[in-house]
Amino acid sequence: MKNPLYLKDCLKELNKEKYSLPIILGKDSNNDIHIKDLKELKNILISGSTHSGKSVFLNNVINTILLTKTPKEVQIILIDFKQAELYIYENIPHLKYPVIYDVEQAVYTLADIYTEREENKDKSYPDIVILLEDYADFLSLERIHSNVFQDLRHWVMHILNNGNNLGIYTILSSSKVADNEFLKRIRESIPNRLVGFLPTSQDSTTVLGEQGAEELMGSGDMIFKNMDTNEKIRVQTPFISTEETEEIIKNIS
Repeated sequence: MKNPLYLKDCLKELNKEKYSLPIILGKDSNNDIHIKDLKELKNILISGSTHSGKSVFLNNVINTILLTKTPKEVQIILIDFKQAELYIYENIPHLKYPVIYDVEQAVYTLADIYTEREENKDKSYPDIVILLEDYADFLSLERIHSNVFQDLRHWVMHILNNGNNLGIYTILSSSKVADNEFLKRIRESIPNRLVGFLPTSQDSTTVLGEQGAEELMGSGDMIFKNMDTNEKIRVQTPFISTEETEEIIKNIS
């Protein structure tokens, strides 16, 4: 897994007809590329310390959608509380809303999209992919705005548990590993985990149900695990540069 792996090379292996919402996990030690369908996974939980590969993976997901799906097929909702990762996508045509940086605005957005779909089940809509960076920052709400936090918890759990029936699929990412009751409920609702390097074996056990993430090498060396089936794959997730992303955005905007 030492040689660089690039998203553009992985996309050459992608059979677009086979996947409704392709997610390129990466390449294993046998040089096999692993691709999943987000429609089958429904939701993904990503954990890992800084420089573990989380943000690169989110960029891979977004760029794969941009290169394989039209805005009429897939819309994207981006939530980035740290305002550090996702601003580059502010002008892509696939965005359903402007990139969301405010926690309260995230609550309103999740409520709006879920209610819209629930009340108009018979209509034909594009699929929606929600990418939420630093979801554990939700916890700050519990201390500051308890009413908003309750609303947030309500809509997050609604979307995780029922959203796929309405064409809504979610990827949650965070560098923080905590055993807060709300985060436990989130983990219980998402069997699919993609985990990069974590500092302790206890962190690994919290997220993966076993040790091992503390031994990963960082920089995209990650473990995908389905907690229900025990499927486990160690992969090197592919890289895409900021320059490549900017070129893709330029060409589709």
